[in-house]
Amino acid sequence: GFSTQDTAGQILIGTLAAGINRYDPIGKSVTLYRGGRKALTFDDNSAWATIISREGMLWVVTFASNLFVADPLQNNLPYFPMGVNVTSFFEDDNRSIWLGTSSGLLRSDQPTSIETPLLGKSAIVGLNDKSIRTVYKDGFGYIWVGTTGEITRYDQKANSFANFRRDEKNSASYSGGNPFVITENN
Repeated sequence: GFSTQDTAGQILIGTLAAGINRYDPIGKSVTLYRGGRKALTFDDNSAWATIISREGMLWVVTFASNLFVADPLQNNLPYFPMGVNVTSFFEDDNRSIWLGTSSGLLRSDQPTSIETPLLGKSAIVGLNDKSIRTVYKDGFGYIWVGTTGEITRYDQKANSFANFRRDEKNSASYSGGNPFVITENN
C-alpha cells in the first residue's frame, strides 16, 4: 500500500485489498475507489505503489499488473493493463516515468505510451536479471536497478552499465541478497 498527497491537496491511501481511499481534509470526507463501483472506475483493489508526476498526474500500479494514470481533479482512474508486475517507478528530469517490472525496465514518455523497453529482455546488454525489484535515480543522474542478488548502475548519458554483485573474495563488495529499496545517503 501507499499514502501520498495529490496536487488537489487530497490524501490518497492505497491498500492491498480494499482499493484507494481519497481523504478531503477540507470537507473531511472520504471517497472510496474500489472494484465494482463503476462511477469511480477503479476496478482493481490491489493498489501497490504511486507517484505524482511533475504535471500533477497520479500514477498507480497494482498487484494485478495494471497501471492507472489519472488527473487527481477528476473522479475516474483510466488504466492500462501492463501484463507484467510493476515493482517500482520514478520520474526523471525529462518527465519520463521509469517503471521497474518483472520483465525489465520500461520508460513512458506519456501516459498513453507506456512500454518502451529500455533494460532487460535483452533490449540492451548490461542488465543481467530482468526481474527488477527497485529502481532509483540518484543526485548524479545515475539510474540504480536492484534485481535478484545484484545492483546495476546505468549511466544514461554514456549508455553504460556497472554491475555490483557479491564477491566472496572482496569484503568491500556488495553484500548480496535481494534489494527492495535503493536510496541515497545525504
